[in-house]
Amino acid sequence: MDTMQFFSLESDDGNSVPCFCSEVLNPKGVVQIIHGMGEHTGRYLWAAQKFNSAGYSVFANDLRGHGRAIKNEPGDMGDDGWNRSLADLYKLNRFIKETTSNTKICLLGHSMGASLASHYVCLYGDTVHALILSGPPGFSGGLRFSLTRMIIFLEILRVGRNQKSKVLQKMLFGQSNRKFETEGSTGFEWLSRDKERVADYVEDVKCGFVLTTNSMREMFSGMKESQEKYLLERIPNELPVHVLAGEEDPIHRKRAGIDHMIERYRSAGVNEIKLSFYLGARHEMLNEINRDEVIGNLIEWLDHQVSGSIE
Repeated sequence: MDTMQFFSLESDDGNSVPCFCSEVLNPKGVVQIIHGMGEHTGRYLWAAQKFNSAGYSVFANDLRGHGRAIKNEPGDMGDDGWNRSLADLYKLNRFIKETTSNTKICLLGHSMGASLASHYVCLYGDTVHALILSGPPGFSGGLRFSLTRMIIFLEILRVGRNQKSKVLQKMLFGQSNRKFETEGSTGFEWLSRDKERVADYVEDVKCGFVLTTNSMREMFSGMKESQEKYLLERIPNELPVHVLAGEEDPIHRKRAGIDHMIERYRSAGVNEIKLSFYLGARHEMLNEINRDEVIGNLIEWLDHQVSGSIE
């Protein structure tokens, strides 16, 4: 990394948005990273170094209720936290445009961050040059959303709107790990085949939590909204999209969610979509045992996008 800096931006509602940047001289482009639920930007320093080595500057911010943005309870994104997180991402995007020598910004979102990225390009698609969705849940049907939101509503009544729910923790993490329970006792074996990376996650006090009940409700509301036809049609048709996922990642439901998402994107006119599906891999492709292969493929794809070549 040429330079690495931590800084803060002021959000539209007066909050501090903690960010980091790792810049190179004369970058080919900029990668703006959105981390997932129950983690933080610090887990992407390895990826940032790889992008830097390939000629890309990297920017990221801790989402509300995560990392250096935790105020009260980890996972509490605050009132209207999903929409305000989208505004924070736009704020960072504008900062990048104003302060860097290359404004070809690729938005890379992982897991919940992929869902935020999907929503972001519906609203601000003309501010990014390319989109990478890592470990996305994909799209769900209305019945699945309705059932999930009903469970969340009942948990809000039971434990309160800004509290953690063991039911939701088990629903999101416990169910995901069921297939891998014999491999370890952390409950997070589903994240990666790399045991050291899983151990690092478990030992990190700023990892491993779910959103509070109200923040969870707002997340699923935002995810549902981002699948609406009128919003999908606002995504620029020429926006290149790269979806990467592990075969054994439980959150895409044996690829059904991803296939549904790609189908909906194409129906909305977004046609340049690449899917990288890694056999045997799990949820966190940038922390998998074949992560060098994964990042190499991403960089090769990015090089095509910023050079004007289309794969």
